[in-house]
Amino acid sequence: MINFKFVKAQFKSVIIPIIILFILFVVLLIPALILNSFAPGITIDKSGSGGPESSGELGGAILLPSTLYGIPGFILMFAFGIVLIHILLVKETDRGYLASWLTTPMTRRTILNSKLFVILSSIMMVNIVMLILQLIFFAALYRDFHHQAQVDIVLASFSFLFLSFLWTAINWVIMGFFNKPGAALSVAIGVSTWFIICAILSQMSGIDAQFKFLKYFKYFTITSFFNLPFNFGDLPDVHDPSIPAGFHGTIYAEVKPIHALDFAWQMPVMIIVGAGGYYGGNLIVIHKDLAL
Repeated sequence: MINFKFVKAQFKSVIIPIIILFILFVVLLIPALILNSFAPGITIDKSGSGGPESSGELGGAILLPSTLYGIPGFILMFAFGIVLIHILLVKETDRGYLASWLTTPMTRRTILNSKLFVILSSIMMVNIVMLILQLIFFAALYRDFHHQAQVDIVLASFSFLFLSFLWTAINWVIMGFFNKPGAALSVAIGVSTWFIICAILSQMSGIDAQFKFLKYFKYFTITSFFNLPFNFGDLPDVHDPSIPAGFHGTIYAEVKPIHALDFAWQMPVMIIVGAGGYYGGNLIVIHKDLAL
């Protein structure tokens, strides 16, 4: 059960972190907005006398995994979950506010469910607004932002949303377990730092063959559940005979359909494990001794 009057009061405590996170996410989105396409491209010039020339063109789908859907985005998402739970659960428990709420007709379960509703609604609100902004701006700026590209962005956004829910569930258990705010914050920050380090190391495996062994670090971070759906066809070579002599322009890679099986297990796992985390965290706090 959820007490929506209580929810309204709790939202006032986290409105500033919500605004700050939204602004920071928008900042991460800005680099992709200065590009001309969603897919990568190649500019080919066969019009000169000095022989054909070519140069690569970045696409939003190449830049987003390094910004909004990359390590910077993960850091913001992890920090947001920690801040929300610290404000609404850890700090209120430490100061006796949570115990004081029990003097009202609300049960402990109602209080926790209401706080969870605030946390999950805040995360969902920010992610949905960011998705809408991407659809609006990318459609206006990208010349190749057609149906499949739109599907890719929606799928990436929801995958990121479910990853946020999973991290918040883990954080809900961690920070609900400890009685001292310092210990709760230290463990939560330590776990999130470990996840980020492992994510960075696993990405380094693609830099050079000698770092290939680092790919196994993806099994030690929850970011491995996040799967980007961006899939493209091959770009032509400057000497491709299908490109006529005298051609000068940019050719963009074809945005290809996603591989649905890549997402068939990650999202259900994130949902199931996340739900179990919220339930387990509630049990911990429900049976915890609270001092006024």
